[in-house]
Amino acid sequence: MKSHFQIKAGRPRFFALLIPAVFLVACRDGPKTMGEHYPASPIMTELSLAIAGYNYTSRSINDFTVDGASGGNLHVSSPNSGGGGTVCCAPHVAGAGPRKVKIRWAADACTYNNRKDKEGQLLYGIHYFYKEASVDIAPDVPQNPTTLEVHFYEDGHVEAAMTTTPSPPRLRLDEKRANKEPYKQCPEDRRPEE
Repeated sequence: MKSHFQIKAGRPRFFALLIPAVFLVACRDGPKTMGEHYPASPIMTELSLAIAGYNYTSRSINDFTVDGASGGNLHVSSPNSGGGGTVCCAPHVAGAGPRKVKIRWAADACTYNNRKDKEGQLLYGIHYFYKEASVDIAPDVPQNPTTLEVHFYEDGHVEAAMTTTPSPPRLRLDEKRANKEPYKQCPEDRRPEE
């Protein structure tokens, strides 16, 4: 049986030269980072961004939200970790101008006598005190953001930014700074009124 393609000696092998040329053109720019694989999202497209928290304080943040969407909890950051993982999702509209997000977080807590277990041991509850801030998102928003970063600082201020991938921590702090002392007891050993 004869092949449909015959290559004669001494003639250029067109396909043998074409395939490597295609790969060279396709790969000449090298690997791309996440977010550069796709063209910019069309204006007014609704996107869902992962939420990444960074905790530069000395206490764990047991809960935080971005416009009502849960960001999870955050241990104190280390030189290589912001203190938690990414969670889903914060809404964003592609092409929207500068905007603010409402950040709510557990900034402190107290403990109170909650009840006794079967053996008569006292069990304690924890009441968290929340703070809220309206935070401007940094204006340098990439064309295809995938992550909304929230940075909590020791002085109480919060910053937010959109990125194509989660960034390394802005502050390289030693995790040994973590305050592991128990929370103070609530006044009169009772849960505070909401």
